[in-house]
Amino acid sequence: MTSKAPYQRIYLLIVWKERGEQTRQEIWRFRLEDSRTGYTRGFANAADLVNALLRGLEPEEDSPADPE
Repeated sequence: MTSKAPYQRIYLLIVWKERGEQTRQEIWRFRLEDSRTGYTRGFANAADLVNALLRGLEPEEDSPADPE
């Protein structure tokens, strides 16, 4: 009996505040790094970050589908 490794993703999330030059309003910024590939991507808002995470959770095309 073989056991299949669980599907998982590991990311490094960096979060910081910036102040707008004109308004001096604090703005949250986000950077996400995929620990497997080293690919890094920045986000100007939390909604874009969450959407990218959800897309990243979709199974890869070259991964075999779970037969269950």
